[in-house]
Amino acid sequence: MSVAEASQTPSDEHRRGVLVERDAELGTLLKLLERARAGASSTVVVDGPAGIGKTALLEVLAAEGRDRSMTVLTARATPLERHFSYAVTRQLFDPVRAERRDEGWHALLEGPAALALPALELERSPDSGDPGGDVAASTLHGLYWLTANLAQQAPALILLDDAHWADPPSLRWLAHLVPRLDGLPVMLAISVRGGDTATDPGSLREIATGADPVMRLGVLGAASTYRLVEGALGPEPDPGFCEACHSATGGNPLLLRALIGSLASEGVTPTAGAARRIARFRPDGVAQAVERTMATLPEGSDALAEAVAILGDSAELRHVSDLAGVDRASAAGLADALSGAEILEASRPLRFVHPLVRATIYESLPPGRRAVAHTRAAALLGEAGAGPEQLAVHLLETKPDGDPAVVRALSSAARKATARGAPDVAVTYLHRALAEPPPPEQAPAIELDLGLAEVAALDPGGSKRLLGALKKMGDSPARPAAALRAANTLGNSTLGQDAVAACQLGLSGTHPLDRQLGIALGAVLITNSWYHPKTVALGAEWLRGLDAADAEAGPILICRAVETARRGEGVDEARALLDRAISMEAHRGASSQLLVMSALLATWTDDYERAAQMWQELIDLARTLGALNDARGSFTWRSLTHTLRGDLAEAKEDLASGLELEWNGSSSQPYGLAHTVHVSLLSGELDVAERELAAVNVDDMLGPDPGGAWLMEALGLLDRTRGDLSSAARKLRDAGRRFDALEITGPALTGWRGDLALALAGLGQTDEAAALAADNLQRAERWGGSRPLGVALRVSGMVQGGEEGMALLRRSADTLEHSSAALEHATSLTELGSALRRANRRAEARGLLRAALD
Repeated sequence: MSVAEASQTPSDEHRRGVLVERDAELGTLLKLLERARAGASSTVVVDGPAGIGKTALLEVLAAEGRDRSMTVLTARATPLERHFSYAVTRQLFDPVRAERRDEGWHALLEGPAALALPALELERSPDSGDPGGDVAASTLHGLYWLTANLAQQAPALILLDDAHWADPPSLRWLAHLVPRLDGLPVMLAISVRGGDTATDPGSLREIATGADPVMRLGVLGAASTYRLVEGALGPEPDPGFCEACHSATGGNPLLLRALIGSLASEGVTPTAGAARRIARFRPDGVAQAVERTMATLPEGSDALAEAVAILGDSAELRHVSDLAGVDRASAAGLADALSGAEILEASRPLRFVHPLVRATIYESLPPGRRAVAHTRAAALLGEAGAGPEQLAVHLLETKPDGDPAVVRALSSAARKATARGAPDVAVTYLHRALAEPPPPEQAPAIELDLGLAEVAALDPGGSKRLLGALKKMGDSPARPAAALRAANTLGNSTLGQDAVAACQLGLSGTHPLDRQLGIALGAVLITNSWYHPKTVALGAEWLRGLDAADAEAGPILICRAVETARRGEGVDEARALLDRAISMEAHRGASSQLLVMSALLATWTDDYERAAQMWQELIDLARTLGALNDARGSFTWRSLTHTLRGDLAEAKEDLASGLELEWNGSSSQPYGLAHTVHVSLLSGELDVAERELAAVNVDDMLGPDPGGAWLMEALGLLDRTRGDLSSAARKLRDAGRRFDALEITGPALTGWRGDLALALAGLGQTDEAAALAADNLQRAERWGGSRPLGVALRVSGMVQGGEEGMALLRRSADTLEHSSAALEHATSLTELGSALRRANRRAEARGLLRAALD
């Protein structure tokens, strides 16, 4: 038989009524298609082994979508392109770009959809840049908006066949898309072989979790087998013959058609006596059919088919002819012969009718011959101007040979992948580049790039590789800049200790260091030193060693201001340092981290209006870039600003806005949880705090960083509110030890001393409570900020009691009266009013309590 009968064009099968035993599945898909046209989204996963009919269903669905004037995006994943970042995504959108031309395409890319460009436009992707979660997140965000913009013009149908072979970045995009489809007229359908190893099992599981339904295609039944045998071999076939056909193929439609076609080509009639002929059929029936068909084709067909198998789907005829070693005219004729025999599809570019056909031809090549063919393919594509990743997918299939050109091509492909936010793909390319191997003098730079990609891809070995690469660079003049790249990537991945180590390596050379590079390394060292007890002293030491000129550099001014606030050394000094930095626009430097620190400083120095403006700027920036973790972190911190100035409604609204975004492993989560507890307690919503804590593993968040300290402090406050003062005291002492280990002693950043003093007072441990309250007040007076001073006076008054205590409470209320901390002022008025009422001075108490309510 020709492979035509084993791999007919599914849409043609449907129109002839030969899509066998799939009426129920097709009916479900068509209902979902109509729902999408009506504006309701859906996701479908079609699961089953090779040849079971998945491709047929998707192609029928595509034809039905086009008949209904939907925008239909189709792609078929292949093993060759699984290491080509966003290969499937480009398959889906490239026809749209070609069809819409410049004006229509640019209209689709308006707004945040423009962030999709790195994934879609190879020629516009930067050829350098550090890998990072922000790039990956923003690309996913852009692809979502591109899909949304497309669906606004017409309902869309997105189809991906053989998704188990899809490149991981494309699968991550689809996993990102599925939970966001609500409200969009989009239907997504993918097919998978459930038993095959997927390139990204986690993303496929996410897609399947959001799918409704997951269709698991079963084998054909006896009636369908009878129908197919009758259609190919003649009427009224013997039931025993049909049963033998079914048993030999397991009811797999592709294998069944291959068997029936083989029998038809031999002139077998479907009788009981002929059933024994079926025993010769091997499970690899498609391979048999391919071999038989290829033997009947003109000379040169084998070479051409092998070239298409090497080059992969969508191979251009000119490249196929060059690789096969035949002229273009002969190649065209051979391609027509292969398509006539239904080995290849009757279209250009060239592709096989079914992945099993390609696999049969590809796997028939000996490994050594395959590797040589991929080497030649990479060379041909390179001469034709193909992009680095197009070459890399072939170079991955070659044998290492110490070729510097291979190293250059793989390194360039890795840079492209990281610029698209696909560091895991870059890791594959760079491992292969090191295996080539590169010239010895180039190896440390490639190891550095590999470490950067591994850290961005959350590989636990990435930081060790990065530091190792920096050490191998020795005293090279290139090391400081490499160290800054490494430190920024490590810091963004919450590997602060390793970021500090990278900065130290960058600063340790004997060559003259560019001043701006040195300042940048120092600023990164300082900011990362704050997050672990083992490194905190290093940042302070580096600050003390600065000369006068460097100490006035913009980023360093911000670091000095934060250090002043952390240690509680004077609010006026911190404000002055921040003002000088802002006058230089230093808070809008190369890293948004400088703006985050500036907004926190404005909050800690009671400049809530300035802080709120900065948080809004950060939220807008994060939304523009699609950086969801950054957006959620900024919502959380702005909620703190609202809380400190007494606007609990705005604080809760920001926390709710942040909760609508996922954390994705963000280091901001402990801070967000701690602040949620604080706001809930201030609002009298104890149940909200308990619900949020019950939803996570709190122990996992209690690390040695400031987030762990703030969360422990919040847990102590929660216990105090519950009335469990002993537990509250234990947790607040624990929080204090954590803050002290981090050298965070400033009262603007933490109030654990005052909170512990109140818990101890409630337990009757008055001497320790009084000593803590006095120490807390002394620190607040040294700092000088209205809010911390007013709170410290209130705590001292509550612990002291009596007339002395009321005097302190009155000072607290007076201190806070003209501050922006409205809630703290109301609390001090309430405590003073309550103390006066207990002293039987009810008239004065009523006035104060009424003012507190106002």
